[in-house]
Amino acid sequence: MGWFAEKVKLPTNVLWPTSLERIRAEVAAIQEPFGNAVHVCTPNMLGSDLNNAEMKGKNIAVFGCGTIGMFAIMIAKAMGAKKIIGIEPNPTNREKALACGADHVISPSGDSAKEIQDYFSSYGADYCLEMSGFPSSVIQAVRGAARGGHIVLFGLSSGDLTIPQFEEVITAGKRIHSVVGRRLFSTWEITKKLLEDHSNGIQEMVWKTVLESGKGTIIPFQEFTKEKIETALLEHPKLLLEINKI
Repeated sequence: MGWFAEKVKLPTNVLWPTSLERIRAEVAAIQEPFGNAVHVCTPNMLGSDLNNAEMKGKNIAVFGCGTIGMFAIMIAKAMGAKKIIGIEPNPTNREKALACGADHVISPSGDSAKEIQDYFSSYGADYCLEMSGFPSSVIQAVRGAARGGHIVLFGLSSGDLTIPQFEEVITAGKRIHSVVGRRLFSTWEITKKLLEDHSNGIQEMVWKTVLESGKGTIIPFQEFTKEKIETALLEHPKLLLEINKI
């Protein structure tokens, strides 16, 4: 909003300072979508105490390993998740999910929930993160959660959805959370801690795996065309526009 103007005036309480000495500029530029994944991984967490992160020691299933799904894998791993399984149809994204810290990745099927339960010793996942929005994926996420497990819905889905045997959600004590955007400012505080802590490898994974070390993912603003962006989006998980003062 307003960044195409030569000058813009904003109140300081809506700005978020970033140290480019601690977070490389290209990674800092995608803090906003990264913050979405932080919110997904902290649906109940208050404050920014990573020592008490919700996913510490838990088994996690990530449905949809696009860009936000990859971020969620990195974050869950950094927060101490025990094991992480990804569910993703795209072979390239399956490889990237493994590079981002997933322990195992499968292609979605009509019984992905059974595969998840089997992987986690027949118990299911403590947290099922639904990132794709496909109705079938939502159903598999609900079925794949363990007793007392959490289903976190981030992917957008329109229309009606019928969950088969919905009574199992109640009798198994499963909890469904819907998240959107971020919580100000706790999500940003967690984002800052995760990105500034180089020991967790997140910055390197974002740069090398998601942004592919800038090869084809950074487009000079002067070269912007609708066709170029659409083509690049088919080839890369995330793009950056590089704006240099002329």
